[in-house]
Amino acid sequence: MAVKIIGISHYFPERQRDSLEVESIIKENNPHIRITSGLIQKITGIKSRPLAADEEFSSTMAIQAIKKLTTKKDVDISDVDLLIFASATQDLIEPATSHIIQEAIGTSAHCFDIKNACNSFINGLEVAQTFIENGRYTKALVVTGEKPSVSFKQKLQDRDDLKNSFAGYTFGDSGSAFLLQKDSDENHNSFLFQKSIALSKYWSAGRLPGGGTRHPRGDEYSYFHGGGEALKEAFNDLGSDFLQSCLQESNFDYSDFAKIYIHQVSESFLVDFIGITQIPAAKVKITIKEYGNLASSSLPVGISLSIENGEIKPGDRILLIGLAGGISLSVSILKI
Repeated sequence: MAVKIIGISHYFPERQRDSLEVESIIKENNPHIRITSGLIQKITGIKSRPLAADEEFSSTMAIQAIKKLTTKKDVDISDVDLLIFASATQDLIEPATSHIIQEAIGTSAHCFDIKNACNSFINGLEVAQTFIENGRYTKALVVTGEKPSVSFKQKLQDRDDLKNSFAGYTFGDSGSAFLLQKDSDENHNSFLFQKSIALSKYWSAGRLPGGGTRHPRGDEYSYFHGGGEALKEAFNDLGSDFLQSCLQESNFDYSDFAKIYIHQVSESFLVDFIGITQIPAAKVKITIKEYGNLASSSLPVGISLSIENGEIKPGDRILLIGLAGGISLSVSILKI
């Protein structure tokens, strides 16, 4: 049974916040901490990032991406029988955000959430693919809705607190949607290869502790902690060997891909990762400068932008490299 991707879309909220505005907010709230103008862009390469309004939530980002998808020719979601919300952020601890989305879009599918940090979406695709291949479902929506900007910490204790909270200043808000369905023709299969590994000893390197049973209450736990250098070192040390083994196993090499998508947390990390893995830089879709760290939306938004810009076309093969806190690494090869 083949599984074909028949629709892809993304959504950005209207407002943009540039890095100078981020620095201005930090300076205004923390006169005791000196921040050099231009520091955030210098460290991360991020010029701006989309910023959701107060009345927009994770579900809002996903709903808007779905609405954009349904405006495209020959896209019908009325018969969707599986809806997966796969995202690092969510509206509530309970119920699953997928229920909020389903009520808004009017489907009546089996629905649930998948959460695995910035690899949530790529794992959601894997689950939907498996369900369709085994005949359990026939048509699936896999969506993200990311509002990590809420982990922006405005009031800081000292420079160590600034460093520990720095990841929160890189996030951008967005949504994305992929529509999948079964196809009897194996030549139409969109999913050519998928493999993931987890190295859970690094679980504490980057975390958002609030809301779970360890830290059910407390404002301090609602901000992203750490993540920078520890995660970068782990990904760079382990990513190259894992990626090369996946390419060998799948019998593909970089020349086989029209475009390559890598989860992007900063420009410097991306440059280092490309150098270590020897990925052709010209094939990599860059989103970090304009949109910041989009969490699990990073990969699907990049693909959707490439389609809109004519960078990839139907039949092209693309390589997805997922990097997530925990940590986990994932490689997927798709045919658009």
